[in-house]
Amino acid sequence: MKKLIVMAAAVLFNVAAQAQTSPEAKAIKKMKSYAEVEQAIKANEANFSNEDKAFAYNKLVDLALSENSKAEKAAIEAQLAKNEEERVKMTQEKNTAAFNAISAAIKCNTYDEKGKYKSKNADRLMTLRQNMVQAGLDSYNTKDYANASKFFGTFVETRTQPLFDKTDFSREQNFGQIAYYAALAAYFDKNMEKCKAYADAALNSQDRDSIASDVIIVKLGALEEQAKTAAIDTTAFISEVKALYEM
Repeated sequence: MKKLIVMAAAVLFNVAAQAQTSPEAKAIKKMKSYAEVEQAIKANEANFSNEDKAFAYNKLVDLALSENSKAEKAAIEAQLAKNEEERVKMTQEKNTAAFNAISAAIKCNTYDEKGKYKSKNADRLMTLRQNMVQAGLDSYNTKDYANASKFFGTFVETRTQPLFDKTDFSREQNFGQIAYYAALAAYFDKNMEKCKAYADAALNSQDRDSIASDVIIVKLGALEEQAKTAAIDTTAFISEVKALYEM
């Protein structure tokens, strides 16, 4: 009987191992294009094991980082050549690649049950997380509020992502101010839920005292816009306004 149990366990182990490495996942290993891997994930993700998904998204991180480095180099070369149009174009590509790398790493961590990629990705993406601030400013200054909200918001949201739960943010300065700009960009982009979330992050930050009044004004504006479209009920509206007034 014991022998049969051991044999059955061995069979189950082999089946599980086979399920964790599908041919589609193996094919991703050889791909060299971010777009190609992204398409492969969309086409096959439903059939991937969590291990396959973690591997595939980590591959996206690798490729996005490569695209970021190439775009950054091209942007510097364009700046030296005084080609402003090309510099702007390559800077935008650099920013998008940085955002893609962070997003893919967060997805990777969601499926990375063994924590195989977590520490490495958290360490190598911290610089890109900081770069989201400049990316947000670049977009905000050209009134591209959708991207400004996305980039500033990525900086804000990643602080509470499980991927970075071992990271020490205690020395990070001006977090509240950046969260305020994320809220402001979201307001102009007419995304009031995001605006309120980023405003709350700013109001809970260490540097809140210098920006609290401005943040409250933005959050009040978001609440008023929601009230106009019945996106928030009267009781919730009054409760939130009262809390802001008391603050």
